[in-house]
Amino acid sequence: MLAISTSEGYNCNIRTTLHRVVEYEGKEYYSNYDMGINYRYSAAKYHMEYKWYPGFNDYPLGEDFNYDKLDEYQIKQEWITGAFSDLNE
Repeated sequence: MLAISTSEGYNCNIRTTLHRVVEYEGKEYYSNYDMGINYRYSAAKYHMEYKWYPGFNDYPLGEDFNYDKLDEYQIKQEWITGAFSDLNE
């Protein structure tokens, strides 16, 4: 089975990327997740809020770090770059 998605218009060839800065013990750690081109902003926002968090599928402090020690207040910044216009909404 082959499935494809076709789009045209504004932002259809721009990569959507999630970014995060985590501060732990005075140091900042940066991570990102590239979702590819033509990924809707609303879907990326949902992914960031519910499916991409430190210790599950993002390891900015290394895979051996105990992420149970990390709380939400140590996440300094999260943002999305890419396809901000959603033509289907």
